[in-house]
Amino acid sequence: MAFRLYDQTSLIQIIFWLAGATFVIAFICCFACIALILLRTQALKNLDRERHLPVGEKMGLKFSRANSFLVDTAFERTRRALFASFAAALLSVFVITALIVAYECDHRPPRERPL
Repeated sequence: MAFRLYDQTSLIQIIFWLAGATFVIAFICCFACIALILLRTQALKNLDRERHLPVGEKMGLKFSRANSFLVDTAFERTRRALFASFAAALLSVFVITALIVAYECDHRPPRERPL
């Protein structure tokens, strides 16, 4: 007999909800990473545009080079964090799936279990 929680919610349903939530988190991380790449590209285009201005308008060029470095550094750190959370979410989906399979195999009647 399956373990039951409040209002006839079985453990397997809770595990499915957790797997769905981790999949949604992984999906959001994927889109956040794509958005971050697009934002970085746009920021670097703006910095390049400023570098090609006439001499009188290059007042913040040193500041722009420092900003370019900061944009790259922040991008790399954020990208690593997003990829790590994406990988963790996918890993948790695989672990939860393995738990579901193990749970279902253990709780079958003896005649239905594979030999």
